[in-house]
Amino acid sequence: MSCSEVIIAISITVASLAIWLWSDAITVEAPFIVPFVPEGWRLTSYFTFTKGISTAALFILPFFERFGLKWGNMICFGMGLFFSITLIFSWDSQLNVFGEPTSLYLFINSFVLMGLDSCRMTLLYMYVTEYFHPKFLLAVLIGDGLGGLIASIITYVQGYKQLMGAFAGNVNNGLNLTKDFLFGPSIGFAIITCVFFVCTVALLLSFTYARNSTEDTLYDNFINKYVKKTGRTSPVALTLSSSQLRTSFSLSKYGSVIVSSASSDNGSHESFFVVVWFFASASVFTLMPAFHSFSTIPYGQACYIFSVACWSIAFPCSAIICYMIKNYRYTFVSVILLLHIVIDLTLIYISLQSPKPILGESFKAQSTLVIMWFTQGFSGFFLFSISSYYLRQCGPKAIKSGSIAAQCGDVVGALLSFYLVNFSGFFHDN
Repeated sequence: MSCSEVIIAISITVASLAIWLWSDAITVEAPFIVPFVPEGWRLTSYFTFTKGISTAALFILPFFERFGLKWGNMICFGMGLFFSITLIFSWDSQLNVFGEPTSLYLFINSFVLMGLDSCRMTLLYMYVTEYFHPKFLLAVLIGDGLGGLIASIITYVQGYKQLMGAFAGNVNNGLNLTKDFLFGPSIGFAIITCVFFVCTVALLLSFTYARNSTEDTLYDNFINKYVKKTGRTSPVALTLSSSQLRTSFSLSKYGSVIVSSASSDNGSHESFFVVVWFFASASVFTLMPAFHSFSTIPYGQACYIFSVACWSIAFPCSAIICYMIKNYRYTFVSVILLLHIVIDLTLIYISLQSPKPILGESFKAQSTLVIMWFTQGFSGFFLFSISSYYLRQCGPKAIKSGSIAAQCGDVVGALLSFYLVNFSGFFHDN
């Protein structure tokens, strides 16, 4: 690679860290916010509800596109910076809503930042596809995965005192939550804001090298080979715009996504993978995170902090494994799905017993819960990723159905978890 290509790869990778940065950061910062806010243990259910309804922000995507892909991205990043700064100074401010103190500013900022994440993902992929060689889409995928890793690392540092206490055998009941962290939520949000600012600078740097790269010759060869192999015109070419088609071609060329007609064996399972994508999206993103606090706090505050951190780290680990194996066998995916459901049900059962620590108050109990939450995140994101990869093989109609199912899963999981935690009467905090 030339020097300019190295700079492009680095700038795109760093800019892509911002894709889901705030969605991940707000989720993993929850253990440090809970002791300060009136919502207490139920805060995570408010966050999952906020994340579910924030997908509505996709309706403003045409607003950003009106300014072109370059400045549409820049406006989206700029808005993210503004609300990042307001979050730092307002997360602990409260307003009375229906006579009860509520962290309304925290939820409003979280809603906007999570919604901007959804828009940023689409805008950034479109920008890189339009202006750069297809190989740089791999940089987007890498940056996308590393954002959550950065948020988790900050969580580990922030909860350093609690981690050392747990390793030293100081396993205290977590019902009386301490506020004695290495640094508080304001500093945590400030660090994430600095990371986000660096991402914005990296995006601006990439503008210097941005060119319209149509890849006409390679694209024509791609289509010609498809037509020659199948004896018919590609359905992708008939249904996608040139920009979308270039994205599909670019991803297929570098192995991230394969745009082709699915084989007859795989095609019969298309509906199965749509359902799996729906379930995985609901479970891993908006349903189960609402139970982080109820399942772990009775076993110690360190258990809560590091269960959430390990759960978040499981996502990039799972994405790497899924990308390497891409095993679409029905039986294999069904086994992973069954394992994931069993873990979900077990964690929900443990949450229902809260605040009673039914596993006992020991380092072994804490470690068990941390491993369970890591496995929940790993298996859930694996199902999410493998369904996404498979449906992209089936053509644009399948990926559209799967994407709709995933968005519906987010909303259903958010509504269900919010009802269970706040209105069903099944879950009890201290």
